[in-house]
Amino acid sequence: MNETIEQGIETQRDWRRLTEEFSEESDRAAALVAAALLDKNLEDLLRVYLIDDAQEVERMLGGGLRTLGGRVRAAYCLGLISEDECRDIRVIRDVRNHMAHNLHVSFADPVVKRSCRKLRLARKVLGDREMSHRRRLEQTACMLSVLLVQRLDEVGAERLQPRPEMSDLDVRGRCPMLPNGD
Repeated sequence: MNETIEQGIETQRDWRRLTEEFSEESDRAAALVAAALLDKNLEDLLRVYLIDDAQEVERMLGGGLRTLGGRVRAAYCLGLISEDECRDIRVIRDVRNHMAHNLHVSFADPVVKRSCRKLRLARKVLGDREMSHRRRLEQTACMLSVLLVQRLDEVGAERLQPRPEMSDLDVRGRCPMLPNGD
């Protein structure tokens, strides 16, 4: 069996496992798990892409990029995710935030329903198939997760490199205000 077919089978297994896990959770837990999963996927994507300096990358991801919002913005601005992926992750984040900060809320909540209607990836892939708002969020999160994990190798091959150090002559040649040493 060739590698592409094997990867496709493994991806389907991962997707099934994720959807099974979601089905066992409460509405609130499903929204929290979906967002946490995508947060971890984005963190992994950024770690693979950013320069190979574990200490500096850890400071960055543990500082300004420690939130899902910061990570999705960075991944989008670095060209690691598409505009639709960015929007869908933000919708899932908003649903998570709404459910985390409100008591007695479910996918029947008008705010949550309105947000879930904005999810694009499930609509693109599955069409206008009738499904609950929860199912749409779960399917979108699973698809996004699989796409982000599959993208790790591609992004790793494009890993950023620090700028090379410049010699004294290069610095002097580029900085006209420095004396030439005459």
